[in-house]
Amino acid sequence: MQKSIGFNSLLALGGAVGLLAMTAPAQAQITNGSFESPSTSNFSGTGWTLTPATSGNISAIVSSADGKTAVDGTYFAHLSAGTGSGSMNYTTLSQTFNALNGQTLSGSAYFQANGTPTNNDDAIVEIVQGTHILFTSNISAVGSNNATPWTSFSWTFTANGTYTILAEVRNVHSNGDPSSLGLDNVSLSTGTHASPATPEGSSLLMLVAGGLPFAAVPILRRRRK
Repeated sequence: MQKSIGFNSLLALGGAVGLLAMTAPAQAQITNGSFESPSTSNFSGTGWTLTPATSGNISAIVSSADGKTAVDGTYFAHLSAGTGSGSMNYTTLSQTFNALNGQTLSGSAYFQANGTPTNNDDAIVEIVQGTHILFTSNISAVGSNNATPWTSFSWTFTANGTYTILAEVRNVHSNGDPSSLGLDNVSLSTGTHASPATPEGSSLLMLVAGGLPFAAVPILRRRRK
């Protein structure tokens, strides 16, 4: 009876190890943040969702555009509102991801201004939840046919949660000369203060495994008797 109790204790402890390992959260990350997957016109299979403003949209993953090349790797996302009636609608590119308290989202963006300040095309990169603006520009800020340089941005999260990064550009009141937005090198770093809701699987295994010798002591004592 005593041996059975000791065995059951070890069995329960082993089960706890497996259960804790399974419930440990996976590391949050951005998918294809440097757009190094094969170039496609609709971003399908890249981890990002493209919503064109017009049917004539020419957004794509490219190696060069607007006199610029990628910040990281070979490719970057080039968004254009396309030509049309100037519907005031944005062409958008987005990705939803999980982030932990203390993690930092970072990346680079630029705005190419085409058209006139009267139309004032604009571009924005933001975190939708809380409307945290990461990057923004318009024709009035940079002037006609000018562009910003690649501009770095970052945001540190203060709570665990599900978030969406949204990049958008629009062609305002014009049938031609759509402005464009470049996006590259989007990543989610762990950060020194990142704190998941529960310890990582490896930490849990070490913690529980550390108790195994103590669980075995009663069994050894019974065998000596």
